[in-house]
Amino acid sequence: MTDQPHSATLSPSSELRSLFDTTFSDYEKRTGINLVEHQFFTILNSCDTADSIVATFRNLIQALNILRGEDATTIVECLEWIVYLLHPLSANGTLGGVGAQLSFSLDKAIFAGLGVLLIAVDGSQVSMNYDMLIDLFRSLEAFLKRLNTHIKASQTTTTTVPVVKILLQLLSTLGLATQQVNQGRLGRSFTLIDVLLWLKVTQRGSEKCS
Repeated sequence: MTDQPHSATLSPSSELRSLFDTTFSDYEKRTGINLVEHQFFTILNSCDTADSIVATFRNLIQALNILRGEDATTIVECLEWIVYLLHPLSANGTLGGVGAQLSFSLDKAIFAGLGVLLIAVDGSQVSMNYDMLIDLFRSLEAFLKRLNTHIKASQTTTTTVPVVKILLQLLSTLGLATQQVNQGRLGRSFTLIDVLLWLKVTQRGSEKCS
């Protein structure tokens, strides 16, 4: 009974597979990192619950030197929202079992992208305005809240393909942010132009889910 709607939702499956391949290939070109082979992704893959994923992020932030005090608290709070909004999409089948096709879950790939971004910031030799990093995380949190609202309102399996496409765009955005950190230029121009443009484009896609 589960195979039939799954097949219909992901048709044509070759298109989605091509989108996955392109997204992960572009991410690697931008960052120099094969995301699914990264150590942080491996750690996340052993997490079975949203709470364990949040705990993994807390451990990561504690191990890094970039964030302390209120900045660290704000980032953790944003990450908690992101995890608790995104992880259930895989757990409750909203993503249509996409992870089964790929041997990993899309939500964990995005979480790994967030972790890689934090690690890149920690390793950057360039002085950064951490308000920009916090703005980025808050933007992602706010968008996922809107996306989650659209998904709940639609209550249909036809949401799978547009949601997957939106989340792949999110991963691409994280790749761009990581690339700019590595180049020492994540700043207000990225936060206000790239992220807001991404939110505008993907919001159109999320509205189609409702």
